[in-house]
Amino acid sequence: TTMLALEAAYQLKQMRKEGNLSGKVDLTTVHRILRLQHFDKSLGYMQHFRCAGIVSAGREIDNGISLMEVIKSHISIYLDFIKILRTAGFPIYTPVVRISNIRIIEQVAKFVGLNRTELIHNTANPDFKPFEMYNIPLPSLTSTLEVDSETLKRINLERSFKFLKMIDTLVLDQLRECYPWVTFEFNLERIAGIGYYSGFCFHIHSTNEAKREVQLVDGGFTDWIEKLTQSRKDFCLSSGFGLELFYKLFPRPTK
Repeated sequence: TTMLALEAAYQLKQMRKEGNLSGKVDLTTVHRILRLQHFDKSLGYMQHFRCAGIVSAGREIDNGISLMEVIKSHISIYLDFIKILRTAGFPIYTPVVRISNIRIIEQVAKFVGLNRTELIHNTANPDFKPFEMYNIPLPSLTSTLEVDSETLKRINLERSFKFLKMIDTLVLDQLRECYPWVTFEFNLERIAGIGYYSGFCFHIHSTNEAKREVQLVDGGFTDWIEKLTQSRKDFCLSSGFGLELFYKLFPRPTK
């Protein structure tokens, strides 16, 4: 997706030279990539793997409505793909879309004096639960956003929750209707992606034949396009589906 972002920034600049200030770029590819960090091979992860990537970039001109549309578009693409795979006989059970705002955990860390480096160090640690450790009165996983307003004000989370509520109303209400077989949740304690995503991010998990819940999709807003075009009004939503991981962990039964 970093490669797609470079191309998206180029196309946006060309559009704007021609006077199109509100144009949007959508790009996708299937590609083999190399990650330098260590992965647990026993869980099926590899440093060199194939995935599908999507990048959408443009300028926010309508107080967040365009952002809602691009969020809905990315999630819908992956859910449609999962539906096709299920129809083709792949054993994909209980798909779950988990919506997050990485600014929540950043603000909580700031509130309790938690070092950001420690957060990043624990992104792959399932036992690291900062809400519980520091008595933060917020749910980790929730289907609603009914949180005490005084808590939000005290931790300075009002703006982050306002954006999540906007997603709930303008995106998830429609997705719940279109995909009644999918569960939609808010993961307020998400740490994975801190220092990478700039706010909204999401995961899509599904359970395989071995009853293991596997993360298939990861995506979120980054500041890549903003930096490349030198415009704070620009947005970039990038996301990816682990094709090779899916093929390994969700094999279609042989007839």
